[in-house]
Amino acid sequence: GEGAAGAGGARWSDEELAAGRWLADAHAVLVVAGAGMSVEAGRAVYVSARDFAAAYPAFARRWGYSTAYEAMGLFAEQRVPPTAKWGFWAQHMHNQRWGWGPCPAYAHLRRLLSRTAPRRHFVLTSNVDGQFLNAGVLPRRIYRPQGDWSRVQCAGPCRPDSSFPSRPFLDRALPLVDPESGELPAPALPSHE
Repeated sequence: GEGAAGAGGARWSDEELAAGRWLADAHAVLVVAGAGMSVEAGRAVYVSARDFAAAYPAFARRWGYSTAYEAMGLFAEQRVPPTAKWGFWAQHMHNQRWGWGPCPAYAHLRRLLSRTAPRRHFVLTSNVDGQFLNAGVLPRRIYRPQGDWSRVQCAGPCRPDSSFPSRPFLDRALPLVDPESGELPAPALPSHE
């Protein structure tokens, strides 16, 4: 079918209208979303070697990683020095949390929820990219058991403030990442000293 016009003249498909009716009748809506929610051509660095190489050319070229999934265990990798690890992670944290806005799937979901369950929805996500926040979902409605890139945590409980905001670190570090090597100079590595 043709669907109907929604707010702002946007067209709703028959499937969206049916989903909207189900959501409107629900007591509450729990959105459970993982890695696939943020996948979009050009920034699918977790699964696309092409996107990863475009986003992190020096790191991919020098250390042979093809995707961000491969780099998840990077801190245990002995052959990659801390300067290269933190150069990659600084760029990746920035891209994932602040550099790339939410893909269209978030706007679509937000539009559907705002029409049907504006005060009765909650999100449980393993995504650490903060894109539900960027799409306008209120922080109190989002549970992120894996955290998000807006905070960095020490590997061990070195002190009470071993979890700290990442943005100040990134603001200092990103301009220092060498474009040829992808490395962050040693004096700029995060430290509680």
